[in-house]
Parts: sequence; C-alpha cells; structure tokens
Amino acid sequence: MTLESRHTGALTKAIRLHGVGVLMSLWLGTVYAQTETSVSIEGLLVVIECRAANYQQIRLGDTSPELVQAATTCARTGAPLAVLVNPKSNPVLYTLVAPSEDLFAYIAHHIRLTGEEISAGLIVPSNLEVKTHDGWMQVVTTSMM
Repeated sequence: MTLESRHTGALTKAIRLHGVGVLMSLWLGTVYAQTETSVSIEGLLVVIECRAANYQQIRLGDTSPELVQAATTCARTGAPLAVLVNPKSNPVLYTLVAPSEDLFAYIAHHIRLTGEEISAGLIVPSNLEVKTHDGWMQVVTTSMM
C-alpha cells in the first residue's frame, strides 16, 4: 500500500464519518422539531416551588400584596414561573422557559401566551400578554427580542 492510498483511505473514512454525523444531526433535528407543539394558553402567572407563597393560595383567589411580594422574592431566588390554567377546576401548570425577571411585575395576574411546548408542560413563549382593566397589554421579555 502506498502512502497516497493510505491518505485516500483515511480521507474516505473521515468523509464517511462526517457524513454519518451530519445525517444523525439532521435526524435528531427532525425528531426534536416534531416534539415541539404550538400552544396558546390563558391563566394565572404563578411561582412554583415557593413555600412562602404557595401558588395554591393564588389559585384560590388570594392575590394580597404580601403574597405577591413573597412570590416575587421566591422568583428572584430562581424559583420558576408557570401559568396556572383552569385555577378553580382541573388546574394545570405550564412552566415557562423565559427570563423570570421580565415577568416579576405580573405575578398573580391573568396572562395569555402563545409559544412552543418543547416538552410536556414546558413552554417557550413567543407572545405574552397580561390582562389589564383596559384590555390586553403586550409584554416583551428578553428572550422575545
């Protein structure tokens, strides 16, 4: 075997391996893309995993300033935010994959959003609105810019 044929063989092997890697990446990308689902939901913005401000209290209608402040304090420590859908009957939580600090002012408010559900119960919002006494107000988070 000559030096040239060894290099050609190594090059062919490298191209094959690279090609397999590219095909695997395309396949995984397709599988991942198929697991995303567009969703539109409405509900209460709550902080989960916070003992001081249990989202169950907000679910039952307690939106006192003390409770909202406790929830905001928990959110500042990294507790995730979620949208609580159907708070009175058959409640469902959707955890937001978005910068929490952009949403602190809206804890315990009624919101609606559209986005991609990247896994069961995990949503990356693409559009988020908060209900005000005048209607719906658009909220822009860092991840939506």
